[in-house]
Amino acid sequence: MNTEVDLAKKVIEWLEEQHWDVYQEVMMISGRADIVAVRSGYVWTIETKTSMSFSVINQARVRKTHFKSIAVPVSHNRTELVREILNNFGIGFIEVDDFVRERIRPVLHRDYHKFSKQVIKSLRPEHKYVLSAGSSGGGYLTPYSMTMIDIRRFIGLHPGCTLKEIMDELGKFHYSTIASARCCISKALVNWESEWCDAKQENGKTRYYLRERI
Repeated sequence: MNTEVDLAKKVIEWLEEQHWDVYQEVMMISGRADIVAVRSGYVWTIETKTSMSFSVINQARVRKTHFKSIAVPVSHNRTELVREILNNFGIGFIEVDDFVRERIRPVLHRDYHKFSKQVIKSLRPEHKYVLSAGSSGGGYLTPYSMTMIDIRRFIGLHPGCTLKEIMDELGKFHYSTIASARCCISKALVNWESEWCDAKQENGKTRYYLRERI
């Protein structure tokens, strides 16, 4: 298994065959989860790594979801201590080579049901395809990036729209007030999102269009 991305792809295929809805690189209170899978209201977080370590065990341990597991490549040097630690914390263990094998099934953490419901509410369709699980470089979907995705989609459907029309339809997003949202978004569209957003002054109003790709 060359990379975490390669390993994660196999795990995702295995999950989808079992009808889990899979999301990737999801930011949670306890940090970024490589894979979040949802089925029938249950949430399963899976950390995909190229080797087993106490660091990844701790990553999985702090996840407040119904199920939590670690997926790593097959190794013949796994110690019994690792299995004992995983069992003590109720963490599942998945080994991957040409096939995906679940060596230890995760325990159902019923006391994390409330937190799991919050995770479900935070999931977005973009979590399925914007970033691949196991990606390096620190990228993940932030409230800001999700706001820009929604605005870009709206402008594409309503070219020439004003900021008021955007906010009347989409609300104040993650900002605390309408005023702060209006100020921050107008600056962002002109200063930081100009690669795709074209702000034009027309009859005393700023109207937004998607830039044509050359």
